[in-house]
Order: sequence, then structure tokens, then C-alpha cells
Amino acid sequence: MSRITITVNESCQSSSAGDFIVRYRGELDIVSNSREITIDCVSTYPSEVDAEQKDAALEAIRVGFASVLHSRECGAHVRVFDLLIHPVDFSTWKFESFSAKYLAAALEGHS
Repeated sequence: MSRITITVNESCQSSSAGDFIVRYRGELDIVSNSREITIDCVSTYPSEVDAEQKDAALEAIRVGFASVLHSRECGAHVRVFDLLIHPVDFSTWKFESFSAKYLAAALEGHS
């Protein structure tokens, strides 16, 4: 098992319908020969966030990670820190796509 830490920090705020903010730090303990991905949220910003948006963001992160890890026959235990939930500029699709992008880049540099 190896540990990888990623910091995702992407945003677009241009007063348009496509605005988004995706920001968090993730610690992943990669598990070989497993497809299971568990995810725990350790902290959010702000500390009180909409529970539905938080759950949606965590599921999107999990799906993004799965898209990268399953092709490598791996799973992971994930801890998410400082998950930023913006009440307006929130996009599950962006959480999923940036999670996959950052994890793939981290794995490329880790191998």
C-alpha cells in the first residue's frame, strides 16, 4: 500500500453559468488488487456546509478516483481535508473530472 497526497485547486468565476470552485486536499492509501474505494471527509470549509452538496462532492470525488484506479486494478482508502463547498459555484461534474485529472497526474509522477 502506498500513500499519495493531492491538492486540488481549480476555479472559474467569470459571472457566467459555467462558474465553479473545486478545492480540497486528499490523502489516498492505494490498495492493490482491490476495486473498493472508501472515502471519509475529515474537514470542510466552511465548517458548516450543505449536507447534500457535501455528499454529492464526495461521491463525485470517489467516482473520479475510481475512473483512474480501476484501470490499474487498485482501490483506495481516501481522506478528504478542507473540502470547499461553494453555495453557488458548485459542480459535481467538475469535482469528478478534476479529481481524476489530479490523481492521474500524481500517479504518473509516483511511478
